[in-house]
Amino acid sequence: MVDNKTNQYLLRNSDEYLEYFVYLDELRESGTINMMGAPREMQYEFGIDKLEARNIFQLWCLNFESAEDPEQYTQRAES
Repeated sequence: MVDNKTNQYLLRNSDEYLEYFVYLDELRESGTINMMGAPREMQYEFGIDKLEARNIFQLWCLNFESAEDPEQYTQRAES
């Protein structure tokens, strides 16, 4: 689990995670898997470790939950 200090750092640096967030948006939209399995998919897709995948996924969930436009990252990457 990401602690509050780490979470604040990640939120300030979310552009660093844009590629991951776009991937997660597209995975959610596809409906092919239960999103609780997304960290494992990220490990395979990006070659990252389990902890990093879980932290990125948790950050994406927090941003998705609070976003006015949940697909903000996909739209930003397309522009």
